[in-house]
Amino acid sequence: MVEKESGKLMPEREKFSEEILREWYSEKGVLEKRELTEEEKEEKERLKAEIEKEKLPYEAKIEIEKEAEIIKRKTAQGKIKHLLDLAQAQGLAYAVGVAKKMDDPYLLDLFHDILAKEGLYKKFLEK
Repeated sequence: MVEKESGKLMPEREKFSEEILREWYSEKGVLEKRELTEEEKEEKERLKAEIEKEKLPYEAKIEIEKEAEIIKRKTAQGKIKHLLDLAQAQGLAYAVGVAKKMDDPYLLDLFHDILAKEGLYKKFLEK
């Protein structure tokens, strides 16, 4: 689950995901798919393949299912924000696993786009 302090997300995690989301929302407040460059599209495919190879322990798979149920009740913006927070706290494979369990192909594709755009996923690997 997302790391918490006194029942709230830690400020630096919240700020990080808020900054990313601002770039992906139109003035109307709606999630907007952005066109990826050819290099970013290739990066996205490499990222997806790399995450598919990573094996998570059984305990993580149980947590992923619980997390997916929690996120399903959120708005689109809340879902992406929560996934970004999970990627930062638990790692990319965990966050993508949660996105897959939500059974929302558009959301999963958008999440992959956001991670591939300008190599954002590399920031999560540095942690």
